[in-house]
Amino acid sequence: MIGDDYLVTNADLVEQAAAARAVNAVLLKVNQAGTVSETFAACQVARRAGFGTIVSARSGETEDFAIAHLAVGWDAGQLKVGSFARSERMAKWNEVLRIEEALGAKMVRAAGRERRAGRGVLAHQHRTCPTCCSRCRINSNAPARLDIDKALIGNN
Repeated sequence: MIGDDYLVTNADLVEQAAAARAVNAVLLKVNQAGTVSETFAACQVARRAGFGTIVSARSGETEDFAIAHLAVGWDAGQLKVGSFARSERMAKWNEVLRIEEALGAKMVRAAGRERRAGRGVLAHQHRTCPTCCSRCRINSNAPARLDIDKALIGNN
């Protein structure tokens, strides 16, 4: 059961849902939370609760593809941006393919490891990714709250 409108990408609500055992996965929307830091906080709470995580675009998206880096950098189980029908969606899917190419042998697909609650569609071993880490500054030593919101503005 995926918590979407019920949790609105809010870490406190995710924690309440975990205590109530109301869901087992969370849809994470940066635009809904307001900042990347708040979205990442909700992601961390969901992960600690053992929930699957799905990074999602919102309607009215642009061709900015930063969300692809967040999905990979956060080791999300899925990236939800829609079908291959529109250019703003294709920009994100194409960036996922570029990340896959950059990771090469370091990349692990969900089918290539044990899946738990939908984790790991495109993950990287040891949480190192030359593309994500250099653009989004996401790495294994990341602080509890990332201060990367400004770094993502205009990242296209």
